[in-house]
Amino acid sequence: MASNWDQALFDQWIALREKSRLAGREKNYADVVEISKKIIELSRRAPFIGIVVFLFERDIADAYSKLGDTDAAIQYYRKAISSLHEYRATKRRDGPNSFLIDLEKMEKKVSKLEGKK
Repeated sequence: MASNWDQALFDQWIALREKSRLAGREKNYADVVEISKKIIELSRRAPFIGIVVFLFERDIADAYSKLGDTDAAIQYYRKAISSLHEYRATKRRDGPNSFLIDLEKMEKKVSKLEGKK
């Protein structure tokens, strides 16, 4: 892992994560979307960081939902659900129920949003 380390990318991750937290606290949902998409793109360039992508896809979906963009929210909840299934299949988990509550919540949100259409 040390040979793949890139401090500049890691520093970018730390800065983006903090911006994401701040945008969420300030309920600046457009910024949550923009910053979370940057984090997801960073995860592709810096896999050594181990960014859990589904968490940011879920944040994007939540933000789109709060912004009233139902179609985009559904799209990102589905991406997050798919990413979570992949994560659970390939990564170490804390047990067989790891992240199942998150999965159930996202599936309920998709059903609710689809019912509004």
